[in-house]
Amino acid sequence: MTSGNDLVSWNERADRFCKAWSSEVGRPDFDTLSKIYSADADVVIYDTLPPLEGFRGFEQMRQSIYPELTQIHVQRTGPVAVKHLAGGAVVVTSYPFHLSYGFSNGTGHEIDARISEVWEKQAGEYVIVHEHPSTIYSVSALPLRAEIIELLKRIEQNQEKALQAQEKHLALAQAQLERSNQSINESIDLQRVAVARQTQVRNIALPLILVLLLLLGYLLIKWRVF
Repeated sequence: MTSGNDLVSWNERADRFCKAWSSEVGRPDFDTLSKIYSADADVVIYDTLPPLEGFRGFEQMRQSIYPELTQIHVQRTGPVAVKHLAGGAVVVTSYPFHLSYGFSNGTGHEIDARISEVWEKQAGEYVIVHEHPSTIYSVSALPLRAEIIELLKRIEQNQEKALQAQEKHLALAQAQLERSNQSINESIDLQRVAVARQTQVRNIALPLILVLLLLLGYLLIKWRVF
């Protein structure tokens, strides 16, 4: 469990970290930061700005981060959450902060973010071995959000209309198919009736024809005799 004094210590450590990153001359206080970050080459450091792949090692970051930076302000905006691991040899911290950037081309960024850091005790001091921020975007930071939402609603409405039209067409096709099947069944029934009638006629006509032939033969024989 983290004690009150320990939390105070980590809040102060976070404030020193933010202060070292803040600068009006375009370059953070790298001398102080070099004591905050581990000197190991496998340290992983991500930032709120590119490159997306981050940096490997403090020296790589120091040589290449923010080449056009003119000013930067970093301020913690909430308490530090602290989690001790490995018997206190490793500590994970997380807290919200605000970033303000200014660049030589006149552009700038105002970013609210949350930073998570992994600290390892090396030579009796905690140093950062992994760092990554999670940027938090508010509605005001996304001016196109309302337009995007409206566009998505229209797309959804169009999809619903298309689905309803498709269902209507399917219902019409089903009705036509049922009528076609009904017509086929009626035609089959009529053919069956016709075949039955033909069978009835044949069953009646054949004996009648046979009787007529016998009668005709009898009359011929009788006529010859007389």
